[in-house]
Amino acid sequence: LDHLTMIRRRRESPSNCYHRGTWWWVMLMGLFHAADSFLQKSASNTKIHHPTPTSRCHLFPNHKNGKMHDNNNNGSSSSENDARIPQHVAFICDGNSRWARKRGLPAIMGHAAGADRLVDVVLPTLQNIGVQYCTMYGLSTENWKRPRSEIDDLFAVIEQTAERVYHRLQKERIKVEILGDLEDPRIPASLRTSLEKLEQRTQESCCQQDPNGEPPQTLCLAINYGGRRDIVNAARKLAEQQQHSAENLFTEEGFSQMLGTKHVPDPDLIIRTSGECRLSNFLLWEAAYAELYFTDTLWPDFDQLAMKQALDWYALRKRRFGARGEAFSPTSMP
Repeated sequence: LDHLTMIRRRRESPSNCYHRGTWWWVMLMGLFHAADSFLQKSASNTKIHHPTPTSRCHLFPNHKNGKMHDNNNNGSSSSENDARIPQHVAFICDGNSRWARKRGLPAIMGHAAGADRLVDVVLPTLQNIGVQYCTMYGLSTENWKRPRSEIDDLFAVIEQTAERVYHRLQKERIKVEILGDLEDPRIPASLRTSLEKLEQRTQESCCQQDPNGEPPQTLCLAINYGGRRDIVNAARKLAEQQQHSAENLFTEEGFSQMLGTKHVPDPDLIIRTSGECRLSNFLLWEAAYAELYFTDTLWPDFDQLAMKQALDWYALRKRRFGARGEAFSPTSMP
């Protein structure tokens, strides 16, 4: 209900940019959502469009914090299993509104449940197995076509979540990077301030050396982001630099350094929930060799079991990157 309390205060303020609504009904639906979440079973009805390899999870039983414990002590299991763990997992978090509609709730409840799913399930699961980078598609440049009331509610949920998880991310050494255009005048100033503060302070806290020597996890939030626009902006910046350089700057490496994702590696695995099978303008340049995983599960229902199934599927992929044979299978990649 923290999400709803914040949104209620915004709506009661005469100077806010968020639309007004029937608050008592939203609160009633919030209580219904809390009861529904409590009664749900932990297992989700995940339906995978790809062949499901097995119900047994290959990655999790003996894995903790990026290190595989070999029960046989033969030294081979650790390196092979570590090679099957993606370094960067990106999510197209689809299905929040449909999740809410199925329960007779307003769309804002779906967005709130989706935010909780990221913070309470997905991030801890990825951190536990040693995934270093995670990117979440929060708001695309095309989402502005939606009703303004829904966009305002989504902004309120993002802002409240940023403020709620700030200290937790610092404590767990999770560094936030924002992808997308926060200078857009349609974005509320309070949201812009919250996200910029979250990015700056988590990066400052992660500059300190970890006592165990573990690198921080990076969480990229794609807010008001579009892959095509990022490519156009990168081409423009590179062309401006080329005018003042005799060296040829138009290389793949040079172009990548102009993108908003220049500080993170390309995604190894992109997961899209809710049954849609497209990228929707997400990480178009970076997704060239990503493994694409589609599931019918709606994002607020994407639990630890669904995450395990996706990683299990990825572990059996053979990533050749254009080569032949077994040179780039998951168990033999350098």
